Amino acid sequence: KTVRTWDVARNGSKGIEADHAAAVDSVAVSADGKLVATGDADGVLKLRDAATGKPAVEVKAGGAKRSAVQA
Repeated sequence: KTVRTWDVARNGSKGIEADHAAAVDSVAVSADGKLVATGDADGVLKLRDAATGKPAVEVKAGGAKRSAVQA
């Protein structure tokens, strides 16, 4: 699954491979624009470097449901 972010300065989109097993249902970008957080239907939260798409952190909530991810 791919998450697309929009770069206003460059007027273009960038795809970040979210690599979730379940459907991605939440996305947030940190205030400084350096991290992208994605959450899935299985309760997995992943943080990725916005510039490179490389994984930074993965948290498994054990199936706990969330309604949103906020950076």
